[in-house]
Amino acid sequence: MVSAIAAVIAVNRQALSDARQKEAISRLLTAQGDRLKDSDPVVAGLLAATASAFAPTPQSRYGMLAALATSTQGVLEGHTGGIDVTTFNRAGTMLATGDDKGVIRLWDPVRRRPLGKVRAHSVGVDLAAFSPDGSVLATGDFSDSAVRLWDPRTLLPIGTLDVSTDGPTALAFSPDGSVLAVISKKSVQLWNPTTRRRLPDPPRVGRHAQILAFSPDGRALAVGEEDGTVRLWDPATWRQLARFAGHKTRITAMTFTSDGSTLATGDDLNSVQLWNLTKRQRSGSFTTPIERLRAMAFSPDGSMLAIGSSDDELVRLWDPGTRKEIGALRGHTDGVRALSFSPSGLLATGSDNGIVRLWAASTWRPARTINIANGSVSALDFGRDGTLLATGSSLRGGAQLWDPATGAETGVLGDKAEAVGALDFSPDDSVLAVGTSAAQLWDTATWRPRDSFPGGGSGIGVLAFSPDGSTLAVSAGASIQLWNIRTRRLIGAVKAPGSSSNSAYALAFSSDGSILAVGGQSEAVTLWNPATLRQLGELPGHVDSVHAVAFNPAGTVLATGDTRGTVRLWDAVTRRSLGELNAHSNGVFALAFSPDGSTLASAGWGTAVRLWDRQTRGLVQEFNIRHDSAFGLAFDPKGTRLAVGLDNEAQLWELHVPHDLVRAVCDVAGRSLTRREWQLYLPPNEPYRTICP
Repeated sequence: MVSAIAAVIAVNRQALSDARQKEAISRLLTAQGDRLKDSDPVVAGLLAATASAFAPTPQSRYGMLAALATSTQGVLEGHTGGIDVTTFNRAGTMLATGDDKGVIRLWDPVRRRPLGKVRAHSVGVDLAAFSPDGSVLATGDFSDSAVRLWDPRTLLPIGTLDVSTDGPTALAFSPDGSVLAVISKKSVQLWNPTTRRRLPDPPRVGRHAQILAFSPDGRALAVGEEDGTVRLWDPATWRQLARFAGHKTRITAMTFTSDGSTLATGDDLNSVQLWNLTKRQRSGSFTTPIERLRAMAFSPDGSMLAIGSSDDELVRLWDPGTRKEIGALRGHTDGVRALSFSPSGLLATGSDNGIVRLWAASTWRPARTINIANGSVSALDFGRDGTLLATGSSLRGGAQLWDPATGAETGVLGDKAEAVGALDFSPDDSVLAVGTSAAQLWDTATWRPRDSFPGGGSGIGVLAFSPDGSTLAVSAGASIQLWNIRTRRLIGAVKAPGSSSNSAYALAFSSDGSILAVGGQSEAVTLWNPATLRQLGELPGHVDSVHAVAFNPAGTVLATGDTRGTVRLWDAVTRRSLGELNAHSNGVFALAFSPDGSTLASAGWGTAVRLWDRQTRGLVQEFNIRHDSAFGLAFDPKGTRLAVGLDNEAQLWELHVPHDLVRAVCDVAGRSLTRREWQLYLPPNEPYRTICP
């Protein structure tokens, strides 16, 4: 018996030792991945996924989330030379990439799988384009006298076009596929891609051409010349439609918006010019921070311009409307000479080290923007089924109702001349409370006024329903009034933190209704029992006024944000500090937990709304809102959308958290850690294994 017990104890000790060893390896891998999350998010994600395979921890989960939030959708490896061209077919089902070793590769961009390869040219593949119907792939090499035509399904050659001894410098199919335009010896040649016969050269087109592109409707051919001039030609008559001057050196990149309204041109230095093709004049320009611009492409909706440079490992994203840089895609470790968008918005980029990356560049812009134009949108909330969004603005407009799927306004509540400082749907979704000069209650079934409670005279800035919907807390100057919804009677009031003259800026009920947290002009946050109106405690630590408070859905964690940009997390039961976040440079105006409580969103001064992992307090993702500040936040009930209130608009951002994080990381990487990476990052003698299916 004694020996049996001893054996069991030994086994348990060994199991405990093994578990601790696995946890130590998991911690080691997540720490190494954290250091790589900006420079190499794919390997960082694989390290976190491998860490989770050893021991799933909050840190390994955060590492996978952070890697997936970088916009990287996949990495395509196989080229041994630098990438000079990337191009999608019109359907977006095939991606062609060419390198400086002469190899062209075809990929399925959705499944991120190779479809085939061929050595297309003896030196390099500098040019490539699919015909509009996808039946032909044309490739060119600056030093090869022939443009070669390939069948993309088989990668078998179907013809050659002998352009000149100098080789082509640009090629493009007309939108109807009847013409392949080629620049060789600085002149434009026209070819019939079906018969592979040369057509008559266009008259009057200059002899200094460097680059060309057809407009999407085929009614214009843009030609960039070596002195920086851009000319627009009518392919039907070869009449010059416009001459654009603005560059001081040769044009190295050009791209049309998908609607053909704008042409962007970039030169060998760092100048980008935007041309309005309706007015035939320049609509704007900007200067990139890096020279040797080599590639540009508009997103399908024209809201974003991606730029690559052979001197820059970042892919820079610009807003063509404001002409401001809105972000950068990190992951390449060498210059980016090629990039292109698919029709669905997938961005393929290729660098000098032979790596092709796929990006969901849509994560850099909201899924929908609702123009409101009534001042700062500081009040917003989703109806509990997520099909309705209510907003309130600081100047006027009343409470506005929107369909978040379409962005269409579906109604207005109250006086359109009134400003709205706060609003909240009741837990059962039957009532919408709107804070104006009074707290107005609206029946959501009929959208008729149901009741009204007085405010403090200067307008109601904050209000909230208790979790059972029986009580409404309303700011009234220096106090918070609690009203019984059923009896319409005032239950009582609690004061704002600090002196008797201080105002309340924020309030929130815990999920069980036992705590009411109040923030205001004071540096402290006060906690009250709503049933007894007795103060439960005070949370010190902030060094300035508190404008945002939020409980997680379980009611166990309280987040508070001040005007210095600091967010503090508290144990709601013990009132012990759980840590702090340097969330924003100057001021936090709104906080919101996701419905599952795993993510905290923060907004304030600055151009970013940030998402934080609650357990590790790590930054998971940030959204560039293209405004100087944000005033309100609301998750939809499913946690798939985040509404952000801004000056004169509300933005809706899509949130995608995969159910299986390990599989999602593996899908992006397309592989497990290599044996070399395993030896580099794991302890010696740890046997190699794959974690991706």
